[in-house]
Amino acid sequence: MPLMGNEEIEMSFGEKHGLEAESMSDQKRIVLTDRRLMRFSRSAANKDMAFMSLEDIQVAEVQRTFSGKRLLLRIALLWAGAGSALATITFLPLAIPLATVLALAGGYHLLRYLSVSQEGTILFHAGQDEIGISFDGDMANQAYTFVNHFFYLKEALSSARETNEGQLMEPVIMPVAVEEEHGQETTEVEEETVVVQDSVTPMEYDVEVILPTSGQNEENKTSEQA
Repeated sequence: MPLMGNEEIEMSFGEKHGLEAESMSDQKRIVLTDRRLMRFSRSAANKDMAFMSLEDIQVAEVQRTFSGKRLLLRIALLWAGAGSALATITFLPLAIPLATVLALAGGYHLLRYLSVSQEGTILFHAGQDEIGISFDGDMANQAYTFVNHFFYLKEALSSARETNEGQLMEPVIMPVAVEEEHGQETTEVEEETVVVQDSVTPMEYDVEVILPTSGQNEENKTSEQA
């Protein structure tokens, strides 16, 4: 059986032996692993395999065909008609063929009633694709067990994936944010210092002081002597 790495078989279901198909030689069976659903069918001419991921499957379906009382009533009417044909029709070349046809029709519907009442189908749908098999006998309870185990594995797989994604998406606080806050506080202190310096500015006076040079002093002395 083609399995992936670390893949394990959980359950199998066969057309004739139900959940015991793993140890039997059913020609058609479906196998449930912890990751996929696989269908195997074989005949004298070929072998067929189909695979589906558990996450892709959206719908599981179990169908059972029941034959109601209407079919039994039809069988009774056909056989009653065959007996009436033999009893009422005096022309035997007509009565015998007519009674034979009615009796054979009743027998066909009886065989159909007995066979169809023991048929069922288990199907798994993923979009427009489906995987399934028909099963014989009264194995509907085993089919429901198989479906319930499928949904259990599907929910466990989805929960594990969501947990892994949540751990990857968890926010991480970097120490850079703390450094930025200290930088902002330093800037505010510098702004306060500037304000204090500006408050002293109106108390300052602008005074021009012109100092005489040495040449100008000598000219002033010459003019005084003259």
